[in-house]
Amino acid sequence: VALQTGTGLPRIFVEESTWHDWWMDFLKKIKQSQQEATVRRATRRKQSQFMCDLLTGELVTPQPTHDKIRGLADIGGLPTGDVLAGFDKEAFTSFGLEQSANAAMSAENVKVYVTAFNHLIAKRSRRLASPKHGTGAKVAYWYSGSVPEELDPAQDILGELAEAPARKTKSKQGVSAQETYQAESRAAKALDAIRTGERPDLENLRYYAITLSANKGRVIVRDWMEGNFRELVENVNAWFDDLSIVGQFGKGIIKSFKLVKLLEATAREPSDVQAPVAAALWRCALKRMPIPYEVMAQTLKRVHVDIVTTDKDKKSLNSNLNHNRFALLKAFTIRCERVPSMTAELNEHETHPAYLCGRIMALLGSIQREALGEVGAGVVQRYYAAASATPALVLGRLIRTAQIAHLPKIQKERLRYWFENQLAELWSKMKEAPPRTLTLEEQTLFAMGYYHQLATRLKKDTSDSPEDQPESLESEVSRG
Repeated sequence: VALQTGTGLPRIFVEESTWHDWWMDFLKKIKQSQQEATVRRATRRKQSQFMCDLLTGELVTPQPTHDKIRGLADIGGLPTGDVLAGFDKEAFTSFGLEQSANAAMSAENVKVYVTAFNHLIAKRSRRLASPKHGTGAKVAYWYSGSVPEELDPAQDILGELAEAPARKTKSKQGVSAQETYQAESRAAKALDAIRTGERPDLENLRYYAITLSANKGRVIVRDWMEGNFRELVENVNAWFDDLSIVGQFGKGIIKSFKLVKLLEATAREPSDVQAPVAAALWRCALKRMPIPYEVMAQTLKRVHVDIVTTDKDKKSLNSNLNHNRFALLKAFTIRCERVPSMTAELNEHETHPAYLCGRIMALLGSIQREALGEVGAGVVQRYYAAASATPALVLGRLIRTAQIAHLPKIQKERLRYWFENQLAELWSKMKEAPPRTLTLEEQTLFAMGYYHQLATRLKKDTSDSPEDQPESLESEVSRG
């Protein structure tokens, strides 16, 4: 560095010695500051040599770092493992503590909880969500004592393995006979064993359940639940009772539902299911809580897509429908105080306008199908979305079209007579004109009315003979 002097000659500072004393004094201050910081750290370390263990409450020497938990790579964790307690950034620390002194545990207790997590994840956990973007979710549960597998109610909810394909041949409703048996026997059998005194040891057991996620090397505990075993059994029985729904073709009541399938019912693809939704629905099942509004809205959106999508195979009006979605909507109505509770099958005594409008919509679709056969995008595909939101603007016009253009073309006289009576009966049950608009909750009732009416209509396939109609039609015609 050079500076021009008055003589015109430059000054070369690096060749002068006038600044050396200042520079040495400056370096001394820096070194002194570093030494003081080292002393402070050593003092803090000495003071924190004994701390209260978070697990036992005893005074221990905290372990500097905690071991990694493995088995969460499929839900957003790292293949090398993830830490539950880690303080590698200043923002994660407090009171001047360093590393895992912020969560003081002895080396033995660190080993205990990490080993416990690894065992639960490997042996007692089920993956419920693994989205393409974001973190997934796993749930694990255990009991304070021994519970035989045939009395384990949580197995009813999760199934044998949430991601494993069904081992039994599925029925038309998509549920194997073995799954239905398990759903009816495990929770119900456990409750009977407690009530009758056959298994008094189960009465005082407790259950524990944890929901885990992982993100960029860190374990996330999303939820924690615990309670009495009898309470769990009662809640699981109520869960399946609330979900039970008539099969999409009207054949039997479906009572068995895997949680992973219910979660998939809320999304377009299984990989779209998000961890918060999985955690919320798991809590609803174990704690008998209302179905979250967001879950209902997502499910209702998928129901709309199913209904308005044209069935390419044209096997049935109900071919595109997913009974898991309607089971969730039914459970929502049962656990929501703002709307009437829905039954598993068609309720002839329900007079809520939204439910009746949904039934009318299904009946109009059946009338068009009987009159014109397959027409591609029919009245349901074209008008369901509008009718479920603003029935007053749509249904009147669709009924007039059915009366003028569709009913006269039905050649089976008794079938035409039944359709006319059903249409008149449903319309007469509404004490006033159809609502101008429906809320999301009321749109749920509309969807349930549509599904129930269509499932009843398809309870028995119509044969080629004009005289052989579905059982529901025969009974109506007989009364007429």
